[in-house]
Amino acid sequence: MTLRRFVLAAALGAASCGVEADVLIGGISGTDSSVAHPVVRYADAANGFTVALSSFSTDNGSDVMRTPYALTYEPAERVVYVSDFVGQAIRVYAADASGNLSALRVLNPPALGQPRKVAVSTEHDELYTTFAGCCVATYGRTSSGNAVAATRYISWGGLSGSTTRLNYPYAVAWRAASEELIVADNNPGGGGVILFFDRLASGNTAPSRTLEGDQTLLSVSANTLAYDAAHDEIFVVAQTGGAPGTYPDRIAVFDASASGNTAPKRSIEGAATLLEGVSAIDYDATHDLLYVTGGGFSGIPARLLAFPRTANGDVAPTRSVCGPQLPGEPIGVAVVPADDEIFRGEFDFTGC
Repeated sequence: MTLRRFVLAAALGAASCGVEADVLIGGISGTDSSVAHPVVRYADAANGFTVALSSFSTDNGSDVMRTPYALTYEPAERVVYVSDFVGQAIRVYAADASGNLSALRVLNPPALGQPRKVAVSTEHDELYTTFAGCCVATYGRTSSGNAVAATRYISWGGLSGSTTRLNYPYAVAWRAASEELIVADNNPGGGGVILFFDRLASGNTAPSRTLEGDQTLLSVSANTLAYDAAHDEIFVVAQTGGAPGTYPDRIAVFDASASGNTAPKRSIEGAATLLEGVSAIDYDATHDLLYVTGGGFSGIPARLLAFPRTANGDVAPTRSVCGPQLPGEPIGVAVVPADDEIFRGEFDFTGC
């Protein structure tokens, strides 16, 4: 795994016709993951070579947010969960956090390992996370400290007799409609798979269903995912199998009820999309947009890209954000709307 898969987060929003929100992007600049790295805040209308509005970080001596790998916005409490991969902690900040400040709470038991994308169920007051090369863990939503035990673990699939099929789970999403956890993973021998587990699954439990096979377009990888409850859709980022040393990607869109070797209902891919070296994806319900972040390695520009949710084929992004304040390696994204208004915006692509 390259470090590009280990660091980024973003909270996004809208600021048109009275509706305002922010885009928060986390990641690292350079190769030193032992120092503090911030989450950077952009205006919702940001496009092209753009200056950030502000940032937040934690750098207080012994307490340092080292690698903000992924962000998850939770609207009920109005907070952002930051998965600090190298720091081995899940940090929770107010959605409007700014400056150098302590997190509202920090979950960092040794068993957490290196956390990836977090999902939250307010219905059950639970937090779900995957961590590198292992498992899916459930904690209480407001858990904090280094002595907290997980409520449940779905164990690693590499153990003798295991049926979980968890290999290197990249991200988890919560589907309330079916009480399921949705996990993006790759098979040990190659090829992406989406694993579905009952919320109460624990230990050596087989997935209730899977999405995998050549028709899914996940046959190379399934690097991360996002879920849109309003349209009941899953958005999966997968490599397309380019030449060695290249990282062309696609966004494959599935109904959340799909299973087996099922073709996506839409797929965004091709040269015009600029989808290369993608590390994270999230859905912005305020503007009905998909956001992806990535690049910053192998000559790929570091970028934040936006596409209409219903985009299909080789289409150019609606927005592309770059600039000196974007993390050198952006690796995560999440949407933070200012309120519950729904506004359909239009943006001009100026490119970068």
